Amino acid sequence: MKRTIQLIASVLFLTGLTHTQASLVNQVGRFVRSEMARQQIPGVSLAVVRDGRPLLVKGYGFANIEHQVLVRPETIFPSWSKRS
Repeated sequence: MKRTIQLIASVLFLTGLTHTQASLVNQVGRFVRSEMARQQIPGVSLAVVRDGRPLLVKGYGFANIEHQVLVRPETIFPSWSKRS
């Protein structure tokens, strides 16, 4: 997971210098979804902040797979959540 966070930070740093915010959001979304699939992570809440302002606040995937509850930016995951 630490490597994933480092990769996201690198993508944000490099792309933030040369792309519009919409392009950045699309790139981050693609990266997050690919990492979720690769690591079998059902859901993620993500906030990207630059200079104290949120650039991206979004939920990806499911907070509860059984009930098909989508992750929202304000979703709080229990500390006991784990991959099955």
